[in-house]
This record gives sequence, C-alpha cells and structure tokens, in this order.
Amino acid sequence: MTALALAAHSSGQILHRIDMDTLAHLCGHSPHQTAELLDRLTRAHILAAWHRHRDTDEVLWQLPDEYAPSTLRYAPCSDACSQTQPLTST
Repeated sequence: MTALALAAHSSGQILHRIDMDTLAHLCGHSPHQTAELLDRLTRAHILAAWHRHRDTDEVLWQLPDEYAPSTLRYAPCSDACSQTQPLTST
C-alpha cells in the first residue's frame, strides 16, 4: 500500500514529496510504521532513497535510476530518518 501511495504521488521531478501524516493516513499506518516501510522499500531497491524533514514533517523520496534518471543520489535513511545526507553527484 505504501508503494502504491508513493506511486500515486510521484511527479516528473527528481525528488517527490508528501506530508508524513498524509502518507501514513493513506497507508493506514502510524508515521513510525510508515518510516519503517519506507526503509524496507529502500532496501528492496523500490526507492533509491527517502528522507523525512523533521521541521516540516515532509517526506521526500527518489525513485531508482531505471524509473527516474537522475545524477543526484541520496544515502538511505537511518533508523531515525533524520540524518540522510546527499552523496556526491555521479
């Protein structure tokens, strides 16, 4: 359900975004459970990376290259989902 909600909110941009509470509501989970699911989608390479902005509670995600070509890469989110840092451009 989380992958479907992300697909429905993807755009032609490199990074996609949605409010965490909205995403959690769409998925029928708590924000914490949704963060764990996003980590699982990243490990399964369904997402290239994701990040949660703590100050705005906005979730940003990037699709793998085969779905959305990009030169910008992000490190997978940590357990706290607040420390993702951009890597060097490829």
